[in-house]
Amino acid sequence: MSSNDPVRIATFATSEQAYLARAILADNDIPAFVENELANLYTPALMTGYTLIVAARDLPRARPIISHFLTTLTDDNPD
Repeated sequence: MSSNDPVRIATFATSEQAYLARAILADNDIPAFVENELANLYTPALMTGYTLIVAARDLPRARPIISHFLTTLTDDNPD
């Protein structure tokens, strides 16, 4: 795997969650993009979530940041 290869780091149920996670990574100088954003806009019946993608080289730094973010989502929305 090349250090520039895209790697899926997380999938979110809403675009708001995915974009917030992307912004948090950007604040930490980690570029990321949201896969499926246009596909879900035009074909909502096929929606599979919003997947956040980072470069493989950024995965070691991005993983704990996203893990913490996911924990806060779970803490804020108890079932």
